[in-house]
Amino acid sequence: MVWKWVVCILAGYLLGCFSTSVIVSKIIGKDIRQYGSGNAGSTNMLRTFGFKLGFATLLGDILKSVLATLLGLLLLGDAGACVGGLASVFGHDFPVFLNFKGGKGVASSCGVLFIIEPVIAAVVFFLALASIAITRIVSINSMLGAVGVFVAVLIFNPANTWHVVTTLILALLIIVRHHENIRRLLKGTENKLDFSKMHF
Repeated sequence: MVWKWVVCILAGYLLGCFSTSVIVSKIIGKDIRQYGSGNAGSTNMLRTFGFKLGFATLLGDILKSVLATLLGLLLLGDAGACVGGLASVFGHDFPVFLNFKGGKGVASSCGVLFIIEPVIAAVVFFLALASIAITRIVSINSMLGAVGVFVAVLIFNPANTWHVVTTLILALLIIVRHHENIRRLLKGTENKLDFSKMHF
């Protein structure tokens, strides 16, 4: 049994460590960490290199956490799914291959949530996308979405301690990783998406 937990955690973390944004940007001869905010995430890819590469990064970050969560589910059931998924998000945020400087974990958290709480995750995901399209501010909607999932799980699935704890950790981690965005939001200087400048 112990080996399953070890595999679940290590495999999840290592899957998370593969930074889609860095891989995709290097394919086109760039390094996303040298552009825009310097963050290795899908929002910076979207702003810097346009919709297609931003979307590819979003998909890649979601899929790696989906794989980690499914592996955990296969090995240890619901508990393994939560642990493996969390490990993948920590790998994304603190990747050993990139000196522990990764993204903010929003897309990779979505990958976990799509497996453990698919209905709640899907509803919140599309509401957040709609709000982003209106407000053009990704950060606040990412944080509100993460908190929204946690609150929804508390309301609709409070008996599942694994899901409650997992969604709480993901929400807290996303908020902590957005500390610079929070400062800018408070000052009213947070960056907005400029759709007119994006290549679709």
